[in-house]
Amino acid sequence: MEEHIGSRIYKIRKHFNLSMEKFGKQIGISKGSINNIEKGTTNPSSQTINSICREFNVDYVWLTEGIGDDMFISIPDSKIDQLIEDYGLKPEDKWLVRGYLEAPPDIKQQVADYLWSIVNRELAKREKEKSNKK
Repeated sequence: MEEHIGSRIYKIRKHFNLSMEKFGKQIGISKGSINNIEKGTTNPSSQTINSICREFNVDYVWLTEGIGDDMFISIPDSKIDQLIEDYGLKPEDKWLVRGYLEAPPDIKQQVADYLWSIVNRELAKREKEKSNKK
């Protein structure tokens, strides 16, 4: 029996260990819609398919047709090497860059939140120093 798109979406959701609610929230649809899609009672819209591919770095052909062994798109080394060169990073930073770029959206958000906390702390420190000089 041929696997339907809903079962591939289920695999993606389980790979990231997301509830139907959290998965749906990341792509802009309800928990009930995810449930219906995974059961195969409804098909996802093209917008939903595109959102899944974009948010989770999923291969479009694998998702829509079940062709290929890898559900995820790997970012080519040439693009990462170009970023390393353009920004003067060390060669060993390549794995950090790749890790971030290929991370699921919730992990990227955690990294961004952490970095913003550092920036905000530094900004607050500078504001305090300015007000102390007055």
